[in-house]
Amino acid sequence: MDDDFGDAGVISSRCDQDRYACQTLSELPTTGEACELDGELTVTIGTGSSAFSLLASGQVPRTGTAGGSSGSGQSPGSPGSIHAIFALRIEDAALDRYEQLAARIGIFEADRCTDFGTDRICDGSPWIADRMVVLGAGPTLNVVDGGIVEEYGLTASMDELEMGAYVIQAIVEDPCGQLGVSHHDFVVP
Repeated sequence: MDDDFGDAGVISSRCDQDRYACQTLSELPTTGEACELDGELTVTIGTGSSAFSLLASGQVPRTGTAGGSSGSGQSPGSPGSIHAIFALRIEDAALDRYEQLAARIGIFEADRCTDFGTDRICDGSPWIADRMVVLGAGPTLNVVDGGIVEEYGLTASMDELEMGAYVIQAIVEDPCGQLGVSHHDFVVP
């Protein structure tokens, strides 16, 4: 793990550790010019609060608990809300044309996801965890080797995961209309 939550895995607020301070998607800015690009964004789902860490095949996403410390509105030691910690690696972005990307990350029950040949989609609103954010609005995009964007510390409130099969779905869109979709399957025994 790239870092921890401190004592007993508790932080005062999930927004305190969120790189975008729990900012929500409003509207993806346009480039201000005609913007037509061919191709797709390549998206990889990971985890991590201070760096991108790849999720191994079948790995359950990292979670934390917010609450139970001063400023949380809860008494010390009381149970807090659970949140998932996501990270994204985005390749093939035209960073010379724009500085922001829209992302939506959700955890779905596996039976809400359907394969269409090589394509896959999880339908409806994910009611286990859901997060929409404009990457690059607030902190600038975290660009690493060769123009790859690695964003981390994206939190989403979630329900406790019961036994079953789940899918994390990440959809990223750029201002030119290019999309990238990625999925990560895992099982809670």
